Amino acid sequence: MDKRATLNLTFFIRRKRILKNGVVSIMVRISFSGKYIEAAAGINIKPKMWSDLYSRAIGKSEEAQLINDHLDSIRSQILGHYRELSLQGKEITAVSLKNAWLGIEETSTSILDVFKKHNDDVKKLIGIEFSNSTYKRYETTRIHIERFLQSEYGMNDIPVNKIDYKFIADLEMYFKVKRKCNHNSTVKYLKNVKKILGIAHANGWIGKDLFLNHKI
Repeated sequence: MDKRATLNLTFFIRRKRILKNGVVSIMVRISFSGKYIEAAAGINIKPKMWSDLYSRAIGKSEEAQLINDHLDSIRSQILGHYRELSLQGKEITAVSLKNAWLGIEETSTSILDVFKKHNDDVKKLIGIEFSNSTYKRYETTRIHIERFLQSEYGMNDIPVNKIDYKFIADLEMYFKVKRKCNHNSTVKYLKNVKKILGIAHANGWIGKDLFLNHKI
């Protein structure tokens, strides 16, 4: 994550969108790393009670206090999700923070998911299309990827659409430096990874051939 990235939460109202009972919806804008997304805060307010300057309800009435408590709770929840995602080593975006706050589960195909499905299929075809040694090579590669992610990225898995050229270069260095693999072994492992990412590309989970400019 870019250390310069900052999280900003802003509450505002849409004064021109007045509901039938004379109130307007309070919105929250989640800004992170130069991008933002907006969502309804789940509470309404009379326009005259809202301070654009302080982004809060004004006055000391019970209603104003309830509204401000609700907004403080939202801020606390989003900050909590930010800390949780950071600790988990997951990518943080304005969208992922909003989804985490709203309880929307983000689903994306991961490299280990693709590896497992591929290897399970290979295992079923042992003696038909593949040998047991071929299956073991793919399984060894999968285990290496799992350990690489934990060691170098602090992650248990990664969505295939988040893999970039740097990931491939880092992986090659990991095989050669950390695992002490010779050139031929490194090439074999990378070819296995290339096949897995080729499957992801064919299924539309990634939009480009990551090995196009990477010679192996």
